[in-house]
Amino acid sequence: MIMRKLFFASIALLFTFQSFVQVEIKSEKDWNKVIITNTQTDVGGLIKGETLKAKTISVFYKANKKSMEASTLKELKKEAVLNGYSAVLILKHRTHKFGKDKVISRAVGVGYSYN
Repeated sequence: MIMRKLFFASIALLFTFQSFVQVEIKSEKDWNKVIITNTQTDVGGLIKGETLKAKTISVFYKANKKSMEASTLKELKKEAVLNGYSAVLILKHRTHKFGKDKVISRAVGVGYSYN
């Protein structure tokens, strides 16, 4: 339990630190540098952009919910890079079963840039 609390505290500190450090994105290959956050203060001082959406679907019987969520956030980061955003403020992120053997993960966020 203590390790879990430390993990979440370190993630919070990482996002706080990253909000002060300008992330330099030079190409589409830098999608992994995009900051994903659900805290408004992490994007303070950045320029608000447009709404971004991502969705992943799995048709496997035992789809891993966490891997589906990670795939959706990866797609959202790639969408952000294509639109010139360095950060995404998550507005909604939901993963649920659909039918007998489908799992759908959707995320909606707002892109933010430095200029």
